[in-house]
Amino acid sequence: PGPAGVDGTASGANSVYDWQESLGDYTVVTGSSTPLVAGKAYEIFIADNLTTWAARTIDTKGTPNFGSKTVNLSFTGASAYAGSHLVGNPYASAVNYSACTKTNITGNVLILDNTGNYTDYGSSPVIPPHQGFWITASATGTLVFTESSKSTSTVTTFYRTIPNYGIKLVFSSPSLPFYNE
Repeated sequence: PGPAGVDGTASGANSVYDWQESLGDYTVVTGSSTPLVAGKAYEIFIADNLTTWAARTIDTKGTPNFGSKTVNLSFTGASAYAGSHLVGNPYASAVNYSACTKTNITGNVLILDNTGNYTDYGSSPVIPPHQGFWITASATGTLVFTESSKSTSTVTTFYRTIPNYGIKLVFSSPSLPFYNE
């Protein structure tokens, strides 16, 4: 089954897209019967409307991916984006990208940051669970995630986070002159 909730729109705009290297553009994922593919990343719009988003918890359900996951990469040469692929960590654990098997992949990993720009994370980042990232194929190739590419690192950062609004919790007592922040 596909992603629940993609049959609707947000303020008239579609909410789930996937990248098509052969077109050099995004295409709309139009229904919950469209299966999600392990290792392929999706651009997802999650908001209440086009300008606001109330904080919420996003819960993933189902059997976690395990074993080798192969992402087939095309190279059509039909656009300025030839060989560009939006892929995603298919595991519920961090992945050491340098331990993945790569065929005909050139360049570094690019990840969209909070400023709306793509940051170059080099050729061997530890990629957080479910993180999407861009890679470039120089010809038809593959990216293979394996159990041995999983990382036990717990210091990964999901590269697209919500802003820190500086909320502070202060405990105090009306009868004592003590407080704790």
